[in-house]
Formats: sequence, C-alpha cells, structure tokens
Amino acid sequence: SVAIIGASNTPGKVGYVLANNLLKSGYQGNVYLINLRGGEILGQQSYKSILDVPGEVELAVIAIPAQYVIPTVEQCGEKGVKALIVISAGFKETSREGAELEKKLVETVKKYGMKLQGPNCLGAVNTHVPYDLSFASTLPRKGSIGFITQSGALGTAILDWIIAEEIGFGSIISL
Repeated sequence: SVAIIGASNTPGKVGYVLANNLLKSGYQGNVYLINLRGGEILGQQSYKSILDVPGEVELAVIAIPAQYVIPTVEQCGEKGVKALIVISAGFKETSREGAELEKKLVETVKKYGMKLQGPNCLGAVNTHVPYDLSFASTLPRKGSIGFITQSGALGTAILDWIIAEEIGFGSIISL
C-alpha cells in the first residue's frame, strides 16, 4: 500500500501529478491520498493525516513544503510506515538551515527504522509491478533496463529520451 502525502486536485502541482501517475500506472495495491483539507481527490477519498488511514501503509511518498516534512515523518513512524520517498526540496541543496533539516530527517527516519529515498528526488518507476511514484510526465515502455540517478534533472532528461526513442525500461530510481 502507498500513501501520497501532499496529494492535490490542482493540475500542475507535484501532489496532483504524483497521485495521478500512481492511479494511472496500473498499481494494484491500496492507494491512500493525504491532504490536510480531506475531501475527494481524483475521484478518491482523501485523508487529512496518515494517522487517519485505516490499515497498514507500507510506503509514503511525501510532496509537501520542507518545513512540514519532519512532523509528517514522525506521523509516518507512529503509523508504522516502512519506507519513505521524500520528493520535497528545501534541504541541504538550498542552505545551511536546509542541511540541518535534512540531518533531522535522517535522525527521524532512523528512530523509526524506516527506509528513505530522497529528499529532493524525482521518485521511482517500475514498469513490471507496475507503479509510477514520480512526477515525470510519461511512463516508459516495459523493458529490462534499470536506471538509478542522483540527479532529478538527469533522470527527467533520460526519461524523456527513452520515451522518444521507445526504449523499454524496467525501473528508474532517483535518489
């Protein structure tokens, strides 16, 4: 099961693209959309907090402003979430304060024994499961190549290229 924290009904927002991509990807597990306002997002019920989700959440994808990430990760830990993908930017790539925030993020993740991908990453795509946990615009065709990148910009450029060239990929991960 996957929770998208920061899911949105506003096209163009990262939280909208993430939720829409996952729902369109053919993922067969439970999808929980989290937005402080609650209500319906992309035709699905949303929850105001990860703590409101009934049942287990294995992975949380976080796309909210950096200053709210640590308390949200704490809630994920309380919920028993096993792994996180933090899409949010505003960490060590921006400032000394951002570096301190990232240090707190890592400490919080370790405190709860969770796995972490990110922060400030493009996400992950697997064409075999399938799932699209990225804010990329298009899913590549199914293939056997895997690609791991530290750079979201490079990941996006490669993704655009493989789609244009019709090259199949099995997975793409942005760290």
